[in-house]
Amino acid sequence: MNNEWLYTDKLRLRVIDLEYLGLPKEAFIDELTDLYLKETSMPLNAEIEVLSSSEVKALKDDTSGYNGTAIHFRSNERVSMDQIYIISQGSNDINDWYYNISSLFGGDQAYQANSARIFTAEAVKTFNPATPSLIIGLAHSLAHNNNATAQLIYSEFNRLYSVNGAQTNVYQLARTDREFRSVLIMTFPQILVDPNAIYTISPNELKDFAEKHYEGKSHDIYQVISKDDPIYALSGTRGFFTIGDVRLIDTNPERSGLRSMVDRIPDRAVAHFQLIAQQYAIAFRSGNTRQGIEAFTGLNIELFSDVTNIAGFLKVYFTSAAEIDAMIRNMNERLPPLYESLKKVTQTRELIWGAFLENNYINAKEKIILIRETAEIEQNIGKALDIIGKMNSRRNLSEYPKLPAQSRARWMPVTDLYYGLRLYFLTKKMRKSFDKMKVTLHPLFTEFVSSHNIPEMLDALERQ
Repeated sequence: MNNEWLYTDKLRLRVIDLEYLGLPKEAFIDELTDLYLKETSMPLNAEIEVLSSSEVKALKDDTSGYNGTAIHFRSNERVSMDQIYIISQGSNDINDWYYNISSLFGGDQAYQANSARIFTAEAVKTFNPATPSLIIGLAHSLAHNNNATAQLIYSEFNRLYSVNGAQTNVYQLARTDREFRSVLIMTFPQILVDPNAIYTISPNELKDFAEKHYEGKSHDIYQVISKDDPIYALSGTRGFFTIGDVRLIDTNPERSGLRSMVDRIPDRAVAHFQLIAQQYAIAFRSGNTRQGIEAFTGLNIELFSDVTNIAGFLKVYFTSAAEIDAMIRNMNERLPPLYESLKKVTQTRELIWGAFLENNYINAKEKIILIRETAEIEQNIGKALDIIGKMNSRRNLSEYPKLPAQSRARWMPVTDLYYGLRLYFLTKKMRKSFDKMKVTLHPLFTEFVSSHNIPEMLDALERQ
């Protein structure tokens, strides 16, 4: 649209890509000016101001992982071109991937979308435009979910542009948008009694309901999506729905794309993945990463954080017996349900890796390796849980040999050492299986990353 400073897909994509570099403000403005001249063959006749989300006091204690940059274009010659661009950053660090699992896939609260709303409001306040500015959101990957969700709930933007975006999620919106939740409950009253009942409703029925509800707010949202993007492949699974004007681009003509293959995965397998993600989300609400892992699995990472050798391990063992006892009991309680959910996924391995073969992503030999190693991992996790269960039962005096009670102190280290060694070797076996799978899938992952990132899309647009 020619009434915008960044008026082409290629120009917008290059600016989004530039923002990922995290340049200082002056360097960013210089690069933006040069980029504009190269792309349009015209100088950028505008004053430019830049604001980072890290500078906003209202986000000082934000723990959502949101990052963004606001750009204010101001021109005395063209008052109508006073515009603010909000570039919400895509998945860029470990916190973003925690958010992807818990909020996007698990359907937890849209915390980053709320942070995007706060950042947008603070940017407008900071720039204080003389005339009402056109507020435009730019996004890649996770950032589309942030901007689009903020738009559906809060109507923050005049226009949104996205590339290879993670789509909006009905479960996430049901937790975050009170108005949407109210109308959902009117149609599906069982949600009021049991909030988790929403996951038992037909995914297609929920998708149709959400698309109809938000229809009036999905205008002026424009998406460019690669058919080869793995996130696009996942956008057809339960919970996700696509809004706005979508333009699909074949960025890798040598591949048929993952979407048709992912669409064949049974919904029940996706539902089990989702259940794990929900449990993960609940656990990570309890605190930081280490606390979240402990709440999720029972494993106390903090206990062994300074251990570098066997002597350090023995020191922790003999000085923190109560904490180790608690950890083993927690692991014995929390890991088995996760394992049961995981098994329901791994037991579809023939179907999943067979689909990869049919679509020429792997060859027959690689399929055999992947099926075998997936089965090995499943079996070894089961064996590890059996050992943890025995370690837990040995902590009850009644499970020990009939010896004087004071002898328990001598028997505990012996049994723990035995079972600990068995766990150690099982862990080595699982790492070996993961390494084999990683080597087999590495070329494929490299392709997937390329198809998700911006340069491949830019190359495809250049060819058009």
